[in-house]
Amino acid sequence: MQLLEWVVALTGLVWHTQGSPTPSLEQSTNFVQWIISHLCLAIYNVFFHPLRNYPGPKLDAATGLVYVYHMVRGNSCKYLAGLHEKYGEVVRAGPNEISYMTVSANKTIFGNKTTEKMSFEKNPAVYIQGEGTAQNILFASTGEHPRFKKLMSPAFSEQAIKEQEPTIQQYTSMMIDALRNNRSGEACYPDANGIANIGAWCNFLIFDILSCLSFGKPIGCLQMADYHEWANVIFGAMKHSHFLQCAHRLKPYHRLLEKLIPGDISGPYETHMQNVRKNLRERETMENLARADFASFIPKGMSEDELLDNVNILATAGSETTATTLSSLFYYLTHNPDSYQKLVDEVRSTFSSEEEITFNAVASLKYLKAVIQETFRIHPSVPVGLHRITPKAGSYIDGKWVPGGVSTSHDPPMRHAADTCTDLGVSCPPRSLQITEVLEAAGGFPSRAVAGGPGICFGQSSDLGTFLHWPKKMHWNQVSPVSWPGWESFADQIPTQFGVSEYAVDRGPTAVEL
Repeated sequence: MQLLEWVVALTGLVWHTQGSPTPSLEQSTNFVQWIISHLCLAIYNVFFHPLRNYPGPKLDAATGLVYVYHMVRGNSCKYLAGLHEKYGEVVRAGPNEISYMTVSANKTIFGNKTTEKMSFEKNPAVYIQGEGTAQNILFASTGEHPRFKKLMSPAFSEQAIKEQEPTIQQYTSMMIDALRNNRSGEACYPDANGIANIGAWCNFLIFDILSCLSFGKPIGCLQMADYHEWANVIFGAMKHSHFLQCAHRLKPYHRLLEKLIPGDISGPYETHMQNVRKNLRERETMENLARADFASFIPKGMSEDELLDNVNILATAGSETTATTLSSLFYYLTHNPDSYQKLVDEVRSTFSSEEEITFNAVASLKYLKAVIQETFRIHPSVPVGLHRITPKAGSYIDGKWVPGGVSTSHDPPMRHAADTCTDLGVSCPPRSLQITEVLEAAGGFPSRAVAGGPGICFGQSSDLGTFLHWPKKMHWNQVSPVSWPGWESFADQIPTQFGVSEYAVDRGPTAVEL
């Protein structure tokens, strides 16, 4: 009782020092009961929860605040990687969350299931945007996903990609011409020394391609040789989704926490959706619209809101991830000149002219595919695991029973175990030529840059076309990768695109010299 009276007195003192009326005994008692209930919940999570025997820090097991803290700081992926290094292949990363790094767990969580009841649903606290009512193929449940996939798959069919190739060819050539002619926007791409930040140009290229395929016209980054205002808004919208996830990880307080997200973070998302709606409506009035754009392949069957949501996903989820992967590819080639030269030799020995470089023609370029696969492995464009919830009946993962309703993930940095390959932090394309055969023989598969199983990303074929086409044209034109002068010191000054360092590439800017 003395402890209760002390807490009540302390609460009254805090209220008084803040200029508020001293709370009543009943108000203070309710506050103390709230504190005690959360302490009891923390004790339960650590000592009595069904996941109590899984390895991991006790504080993480007690409360989700620890992981959310690292999310806000922007280092949650590095934090989780550190937990795996300390505790092993399976880690309890939260009160009701387990992170895996084994190939078998990846197949169990994301593999095809015989019935919907056995499927691992997407974690609604992670797959969220806006008001949390989004209906699109990325966030859809197992039951809804097939409908969206059936409606949208024609946009990524072989025929669609064949019709989209001229658009990708056109904008790739525009970018190379702009770089060759030293086109420079207000932000100086390239700079006074003729050196271009290829990371920025990757974004220019992808934003123009995807905006053209989504809305029938490019947003004009390549023309300006600079970021369009809308591109910056998209980065802000992604940042908003990140903080929205932080809030929803702390239910039942998520609605309150959503209101605490600053306006400069939530504002870009609203502006972005207004831009998507406006451009979709303008697309409907265009004459001589190219048949190759995404919306033209999506038949009737979606509501206006669903079409808006799904085109938004195609334009945003595919843009930053593709641009990040291309930028990372050039970064590792910059720091591995032998690999760069092998790739140049493969491209120039295969083609006698730039006109021969087409999607179909590059299917046999094994070293280029190895470079892309190694980029996926060493620097996944999505730096966090794709979270799934265990089915209500529970499931065995790695031979151990996991109860229903538990959040599970397979962390990207862990997708190649130490007993599978060595020097994980070093890019080595020849390794990817061999790793695929080794893992397939062992019943596994290489690291994935996209979702697998029933929720597999059907947009990967279009992305792969861009991955294959753009680097080979760059290397045909003998782009010389160089390290930006003083990039080591400049690396610490790079502003993160999303405002959280988790999403920033942990490196200096990759540069090219033409």
